Amino acid sequence: MRSVRRPGAYVCGIDAAMDVIGGKWKVLILWALDEKPCRFGELRRAVPGVTEKVLSSHLKELEDDGIVHREEYAEVP
Repeated sequence: MRSVRRPGAYVCGIDAAMDVIGGKWKVLILWALDEKPCRFGELRRAVPGVTEKVLSSHLKELEDDGIVHREEYAEVP
């Protein structure tokens, strides 16, 4: 679930960054993606404890914010 962004200007860059990647799971997701690009199931296993719903939601938010890039393939792994 996306938290409501603060209205008005940010005080500094860290303030803006925390608004985009703040929360329990987003940093762990980005940490896992830093090693290599991976499929959804691989990412779910790399971040223990995260539910599919939360992972999917956070990935969508990170994609909307331009932090991660999603590629769809026509093939089945």
